[in-house]
Formats: sequence, C-alpha cells, structure tokens
Amino acid sequence: MKITDLQDIKINNRLVYIRAFKEIMDKIRTDQFNYEDGENEKYFVINEERLNSHFVHIVPKELINVFNKVRKDNPSEFLGFSVLVRELKDKEVRLSCFGIPCAELTKTLIN
Repeated sequence: MKITDLQDIKINNRLVYIRAFKEIMDKIRTDQFNYEDGENEKYFVINEERLNSHFVHIVPKELINVFNKVRKDNPSEFLGFSVLVRELKDKEVRLSCFGIPCAELTKTLIN
C-alpha cells in the first residue's frame, strides 16, 4: 500500500481516536503521560524519536502494518499531521493520530 492510499482507507468509529488524541494531549501537557508504548482494543500508542523530536503516535489497529511500513520507508520524514504539545528535556513532544484526517483532529484543538 502506498502512503497516498491512506485517504482511501475507511476508519470506523473515528471519534474513538479523536477522543484518544485529546486525552493523550491533555496528559502530555500536564506531565501525566508515561511515554511508554501501549495498546487498547482499538489502537496502539507508539513512542519514537524522529527528526530530533519525540513523537507519540496513535495508530488504529487496522493501520498498524501501513504505519510500520511508512515509518520504515521514511525514517527522516514526518508521518503525517502532528501537533507540537510541549518541550521536554530539550526536545519537542509531538502527537499524531495516523490515518485520521487533520481537519477532524484540528477541531479537537479548537474545542
């Protein structure tokens, strides 16, 4: 699958990921996030150092194979829309939600 094919993937229950994005963002901002990889029934939380920043990725389970391929094939690039949440130990901490359109995530920031 090509990265351009992401737009063709239909993610069900997008609200689950949008809520997770908001909750994790709040935890990062208030220094309550543990920065460990995790998993629940719908998605993975993956932490990585990339481009001199710390990234926290929310990845729907149905996209994990695509995410891993994109991550491997593009080690020096952003993997999509991300938000700068804070700085920690002289690194930017960025949050992304792989496969969810940035317009939907941006609404979370506004509300």
